[in-house]
Amino acid sequence: MDTLAFIRLTPENPFLNGLKDCMGVISWVNHHADKLRIYKNDISLVRDSAEGNLAIVCALNDSAKQITQVSSIYGALDLINPSQTFYHWNLSSYPMNRSQKAYITSIIRL
Repeated sequence: MDTLAFIRLTPENPFLNGLKDCMGVISWVNHHADKLRIYKNDISLVRDSAEGNLAIVCALNDSAKQITQVSSIYGALDLINPSQTFYHWNLSSYPMNRSQKAYITSIIRL
C-alpha cells in the first residue's frame, strides 16, 4: 500500500515541523494497520531528495521500531568519514536558534 503525505518543509516552515509531520503519518499508518490491511510495525519509507533525508531521520528517531526499511533516492547522504573529504560541514553556516542547534548536536557528533 502506498501512502502520500504532504509535510511542511523548511525554509517555509520552522525546523522540525516536517519531521513531526512525517512521524505523525508513520504513527497513524501503524495505528490503522488492520484497517489498511498492512503488517503492523513493518513500514517502508521511499522518498527522494530532501524528503529522502527526512525519511532517514525518521527511521533514526523511530523509538517505536515501526520503520523497517528506508530508501533515500539521490538524497544528500555521504557516509564517508568527514576527515577523508574535501568538504567540511560547519554548523555555524546554518541559521538556528539555541534549541535547534542543541537538537542537531545531540544526534550527530561534530
